Formats: sequence, structure tokens, C-alpha cells
Amino acid sequence: MGNEVPYGEEGWLNLTYWDGAAWHRLPTWLDTDTNTASAPLVGPGLYALMSSLEIPLTGPGWNLIAYPVQETRPVTQALLSVSGHYTTVYGFDVGDDADPWKMYDVTVPTWVNDLAVLEFGQGYWLQTPESITLYLKGGTTIGMLSTMMSPPATYYGRVLEGEDFVPEVGLEVRALVDGALCGRGTTAEIDGDIVYTLNVSGGGDADGCGASGMSVTMSVDGKIMTPAPEWDNDRVQEIDLRR
Repeated sequence: MGNEVPYGEEGWLNLTYWDGAAWHRLPTWLDTDTNTASAPLVGPGLYALMSSLEIPLTGPGWNLIAYPVQETRPVTQALLSVSGHYTTVYGFDVGDDADPWKMYDVTVPTWVNDLAVLEFGQGYWLQTPESITLYLKGGTTIGMLSTMMSPPATYYGRVLEGEDFVPEVGLEVRALVDGALCGRGTTAEIDGDIVYTLNVSGGGDADGCGASGMSVTMSVDGKIMTPAPEWDNDRVQEIDLRR
């Protein structure tokens, strides 16, 4: 019966089959008017009627989604159905004026990642190398997308000693694009190295900020560093900074 299904999820019901090790979704014919769901049988075994929210992701490239599950979950748990099929996730924390962009990337050291969970109603940018469907366990109430127009470009690496400059913990790191301040961070120490992470906003977030091919000028403690990479949000970039 419709009232036996979690609110809003009746349209996402599918018959599933348990093979002794995992559940498999079956091609399901669903009629919510007559409360009927049917699918071809695989054979003797255990069958169940389950619901999950389906979000088609288009790749390769970025997808902006609103996380609809009314429960906070770790990034890797929330995206378990597409594990191995995504590279980077960005969220935007409007309460963090200094560094609002938060990121989780599967290819970088753990200290670079600062996005730990996905939260109900928040918008997230998700990069996938191919088109795939994301299946989420939970409700289907779609929250408001955040106003982030494009994901930032992210850089991380060591801060190296140079002429008239000795790096230390707690120095301010800044990113300028065409004279506009587009990202801020702070140096830290990891395994004896002074390191940084920096999210550099795209043009949708601040007037004059990054766009493909534009140069990003980075400074540490007010001192201009090299190199000055091109703004590129297709991948997270490891760049060591030196005076």
C-alpha cells in the first residue's frame, strides 16, 4: 500500500534480488495507482521491494546536485553507489567567510580534504569521468541548491624556503586573479613540511575571479610566490610554492 512506503518514495520502488552476497535491482514495472510492482524472476531466492532516489550524473564533467536525504552522512558512505566512478566533490559553507569551499577528492592526501559529510538540502558539485546513476537511500525532498555557480580550482602542496623567506605554520596564503582576491588559506605542518591548500573561486562566486586560462597569483605572508598556475577546475593540482 502507498501508505506503507516512506513519504515521497513510492515512485522510486524497485524489486531487488538477493544472490547470497549482494542485492541486484531488477527491471521493474510499477503502477502506483493499483499499488503493483512486477519484474521477471531470476529464480528461487529472496526478493524485496526497495526504494532509492535516482540522480543521473552526466560525464565526463561536473554535476550540481541538491542532497535530498534528511540525514547527514560521510561523503564516502553517501556516494557508495558510485564508488570508483567519481573523483571530486565540492560543497560551499556560507558561514565560513575565509574559506567557504570545502572539498573531498579521492586522489589527494587526507590532509587536503576538508569536506567530511553531505547534509540535507545542501548543493554539491560532483565530478564524474562517465555518465552514471547515483542511488541514494533516503527521502526525496529536494532542498534548495546553493548559489555557487561553478566549482573552484583547488591547489595544494609544499611551501618552500627561498630568498628572504622562511615558511612557518600559520601564515596567510592568498590567491589573486586579475587583481581580485579569490581564495584564502593558512599554512600548516604535515610530516615536517610546511604545506598549504587553496580553493580559488570561479567567476560565478566573485566578480573578476577565475576562468579557464587565467593566471592565479599566489602569495604567502604577503610575499608573491611562484609558479603562477592557470585557473583550472578540471582536477585538483599539486603545486609547490617557492619565493
